[in-house]
Amino acid sequence: RDGKRAFASLMMIRDGKVLGQEHFVLTLEQAAQTSIEEIVRRLIVTHYELATFIPKQLIVPTKLTDQDLLKQLLSQRAASLGISHKPQIVTPRAGLNKRLVSMAEENAQEYRSRKTHEWESRSLNLGAALNKLAAAVGLVDQDGQLMPPGRVEIYDISNIQGTSAVGSMVVFEQGQPAKQEYRRFKIASLKEQPNDVGMLREVLRRRLKRLPELVLPASTAQAEPDGTTSDDHKQKANWPRPDLIIVDGGKPQLGGALQILQELDLDIPVVGLAKRFEELVTPTRTVRFAEGSGALHLVQRMRDEAHRFAITFHRETRGKRNQKSLLDEIVGIGPARKKLLIQKYGSLSGIADASETELAKIIGAKAAQALSEQLR
Repeated sequence: RDGKRAFASLMMIRDGKVLGQEHFVLTLEQAAQTSIEEIVRRLIVTHYELATFIPKQLIVPTKLTDQDLLKQLLSQRAASLGISHKPQIVTPRAGLNKRLVSMAEENAQEYRSRKTHEWESRSLNLGAALNKLAAAVGLVDQDGQLMPPGRVEIYDISNIQGTSAVGSMVVFEQGQPAKQEYRRFKIASLKEQPNDVGMLREVLRRRLKRLPELVLPASTAQAEPDGTTSDDHKQKANWPRPDLIIVDGGKPQLGGALQILQELDLDIPVVGLAKRFEELVTPTRTVRFAEGSGALHLVQRMRDEAHRFAITFHRETRGKRNQKSLLDEIVGIGPARKKLLIQKYGSLSGIADASETELAKIIGAKAAQALSEQLR
């Protein structure tokens, strides 16, 4: 056990020979205060709940007070897999089984050391990459010391000729993705216009107006081009200030971002990531990292995550739009009936799979007949 983690090793034995082993890391709130018994119980339940084979015998390092209940659960799982034997749980005191348990414990200790070293190395490498990124962008304090960015926000736009356009905001904190901080935006002011820079400006304006220092009093609320008001922003003004903004694109996208920062009178470092040469475009220069650089891998990972998040949202939005447009083409089905159908079946394909009799119960026999004919 180590901090909030417990490390375990499971060895597969047949005829006294080790056929293989698996290692596990269990996250616990207070691993040091959690008993070995509780950790072993948790491992058995979580592992064998999904395992495709249940052994005849489990050799464990400590006596389990609810052993009979665990054996019952294992037997039920074995039966569901078509395995006829009744699993047994053994806690050895001496002999071969005791030596096997000791070997597994040694393996778990070695695994903990290896994983801890791996995590520490990764942390050091990440720190170096953040320092290189800070140097490239010019993030320094008043004394000229490098200030690696704690919170980085990366923005991407996804659309096809302006249709179903969406924007994504992905957040990395201390070099790691903070998925709970991700945000998605439906483009409101540039519908059907293939203008990535204009869409990026809209997304940044909407996001940055939610900084606490920019929230206006409710009495001065005014509608924005995207349809939101400062009241909306006040309710959502808990998004922390970023240390660095990265926009997917080169000089045009960077120029659009700088325009919004100037408009809102904000001093936040911003750079573009130009895909062609994988360069960072700053307001004053262009930076190209060395091939294999940790900083290059980090910003690429950030950009790819923003792109993945935007593409996923775009596909969802486009799918809903296509279903809606197809339903709109069906004659004789008004808005109220369309709403009932979507609530019941969830999608156009779900409606198409329903029988005419089922549809009649929702929208009436005549409308159901017309709908079935048009869907066919």
